[in-house]
Parts: sequence; structure tokens; C-alpha cells
Amino acid sequence: ALALCEDLGAKATWFCLADQAQRHPALIRRIVAGGHRIALHGLDHARAFQFDRATFTARVKEGKARVEDLAGAPVRGFRAPEWSLRGAAADYWRELPGLGFTFDSRRAPLKVLGDPGWPTRPHRLMEGLWELPPATQRLAAWRIPLWGWAMRTAPLLMLRHHLKSLAKADAGTPLVLHPWEL
Repeated sequence: ALALCEDLGAKATWFCLADQAQRHPALIRRIVAGGHRIALHGLDHARAFQFDRATFTARVKEGKARVEDLAGAPVRGFRAPEWSLRGAAADYWRELPGLGFTFDSRRAPLKVLGDPGWPTRPHRLMEGLWELPPATQRLAAWRIPLWGWAMRTAPLLMLRHHLKSLAKADAGTPLVLHPWEL
């Protein structure tokens, strides 16, 4: 994935799990050396709604410190594993600015993971914190994700058309790509 970014002259934000970053510290330093930004995906891949607010906050703080130490760079972005800042954890995002985060990518505007009525473009949640929702696309009466299974199964022409439209609009909408999807 880093080679692809280099070939395209693209810069990315890499949402990293702290436990995986510790397993691959050279990769984390290579990402930063390539001019990319490191963000936090969690201490591990545990879902936020599994924890009470204090435990969630402590885990995010610890994960951020670990990744910053390995990267030698600030971590300003967060995305909870599996968009899990929902249900009992729906308002935990309010802790993020106090932990030094300036952007979040937690609100998937989809029925199963969130609410299709949520904004699909970057917007300010509160002073000092921006929400960068993941890319989605309307398909008839549904909104589908432009990541994971949908990106692998959508017709290529439709996918290209939508991605080009996002790029042309300079929407600032993040694309969620896992390394194995490349």
C-alpha cells in the first residue's frame, strides 16, 4: 500500500492499532518518513461500546501514547474499531479533543453502523474536532459503503465513477482501505 501511494504521489492517513504498531515499529517509522500521517484505530481492535467511558478514555490515551512514541510524530486522528462509538458509547467522542485529537472518522452514515441521515462530508463536531465520515454511495434506496465488501463487489465502472466524483468535488472524504483489500 505504501508503494502504491508512492507510485501515485499520494499521501494518506494510516489508522493504526497500537498493538500492531508495536509489532511493526519500522513500518510505522517508514509511514511517517514517507510524509504520511499516523492516526489511532485503537489500543487493539476491541469495540468502544465494550467499555465504560473511563476505561475507553484510558485505552485511547494509552494507545495514542504508544503510537506517538513509535512514530515520533503526533497522532491527531481517531477512528474506533468497527465504527463502535455507537449505542452505549455514542457520546464517548466528546473525550477526543481533551486527548489531543483534532479529527475523528467514527460516524458511518449507514443504517447498520450508524445513521444514513448523518452527513457524508467532513464537518465540525465541536470547536477543535472535525468529523471525517467514510465514503459512501447511494445505490437505489440504499446507501452502501465504499470500503470492505462493497468496494470488492461493486461494479468497477460504478466504483470508478463515484471515486472520480469525490476527487473532482475535492470532498475531503476519506477512503477506508485495509491493506489486504489492495
